Amino acid sequence: MNRKTAVLQGHRTGDKCLRIGQQPIGPGWPKGAGLLGLLLLLSTTGRAQPVGVVGGPPPGHAPLTLPECIALAQARNVAAQRADLNTTASRAALLQFRANRYPTLNGNSGYNYSAGRSVDPGTNQFVNQHVGSVSASLTSAVTVFNGGRIQHTIRQYEKDLAATRLDAETARLDLALQVLQGYVAVLQAQEQLQTALVQHAETAAQLARTRQLLAAGSVPETSVLQVQAQLATDQLTATAAANALATALLTLRQLVEEPARPDFAIALPTQPVPLGADTLSPGALYDTALGTQPQVRGASLRAESAGLGVRAARSQLLPRLALSGSLATTYSSARNLYTYQTVTQQQVVGYLGNDLAQPVYAGVPITTGTSGGYTLGSQFHDNFNPSVGLSLSVPILNNLAVRRTIQVAEIAVASAALDERDTRNQLRKAVEQAQNDGQAAGRRAAAAREARRFQDQAYRNMAVKYRLGAANAQDLLIEKNKLASAQSEQTQAKYNYLLALKVLDFYLGKPLTL
Repeated sequence: MNRKTAVLQGHRTGDKCLRIGQQPIGPGWPKGAGLLGLLLLLSTTGRAQPVGVVGGPPPGHAPLTLPECIALAQARNVAAQRADLNTTASRAALLQFRANRYPTLNGNSGYNYSAGRSVDPGTNQFVNQHVGSVSASLTSAVTVFNGGRIQHTIRQYEKDLAATRLDAETARLDLALQVLQGYVAVLQAQEQLQTALVQHAETAAQLARTRQLLAAGSVPETSVLQVQAQLATDQLTATAAANALATALLTLRQLVEEPARPDFAIALPTQPVPLGADTLSPGALYDTALGTQPQVRGASLRAESAGLGVRAARSQLLPRLALSGSLATTYSSARNLYTYQTVTQQQVVGYLGNDLAQPVYAGVPITTGTSGGYTLGSQFHDNFNPSVGLSLSVPILNNLAVRRTIQVAEIAVASAALDERDTRNQLRKAVEQAQNDGQAAGRRAAAAREARRFQDQAYRNMAVKYRLGAANAQDLLIEKNKLASAQSEQTQAKYNYLLALKVLDFYLGKPLTL
């Protein structure tokens, strides 16, 4: 694609310099030399060029097209980035609540040291010594039933996440529309400046011819003074146009968050600017916009989310069933490991006939015990205690808190429904206004084109009369000013119509390109 550019900044013609937004157009303006040089540069392509550096930007800095400006603005804009962060936060909230469906698992461990009289955690008996104890456990719990609250809330968060994404898209589209307006404003301001420069150059040429006629005695000195006054007026008009162009450039550069640099340039539209043919159709523009504009879908999703919020609130009226389990064990330094041994010994169990001289012997079991160290691993193994349980919670009276929660959720549903209706109404009004503006701009552009054509013919006729001596300088200047006004009106109408058409494309979901 061939990009023709022109940045009205820093180009010198002889000793004359045009610096838009920095200083007046140049000390040589009253004589017209700087304007003529700049005019030749602006008209080298035979048509108006968008702003940039005259003759093209420096190497390495290509002029920006409208899609590129939009992409830069969307990537750099703080509001758009904040919308992305909101989307990330909504995604994190959804993932967190999805995790509530899964069991919890927690490990606990502790060490305790006591001296004096204390309870041995291993035997649960009082001891009077230094005791060091260790406890360890794993606990887990899972919700078996809670009235569907988790499921309803997950679906609600999914709707919220989708709506947040659409909010981010809406922010980007709104920013794109602002960039479009700024871009078209630069194109319009540039063409207005070129028109003012053309008028100034023509007036300067007329002044030279009038001076020649004055020298020949064909016109009075008053004619020269009138043309000089017109030249000063044209200079003022061109200065105002240059200032307007600088302001439009600054606005666009700030929209794309571009730091100040002298080579900032935009590219020419690849499509010709429409001349005012009214091709708009009422059709089903609103119905199309309902499907392309994300704010409507976002409002609808938020209304659905509010409905799920009511279901989640009502689930609190139902019983809650939870399953829990644990694995626990302990160790105590006060415990010892006892080893018992039983042996049979022959002992006197009686006497035969009560005769002490005739004892009776029998084997009697004798049990003896010895104590030793009880290691941590052995105690953990011996004290291992698994458990499992079910808990049922039935809400009976909670200060009517659940009822109030349900009422708040129902109010949120009503509010979301109003928001959705308001969003649709705002879109309908915006579409109707855009369609009306487009039709009006088309009619205005067509009328302005015709007015310019007839006024151009009238000026040429007056110029012929002036050269033949049938009209004076005042008559020619009047027609020239009428032509300048018609040219300005045509430029404004043309770019207003271009902007109106692109706004309609915006609501139709078409890419914004020029």
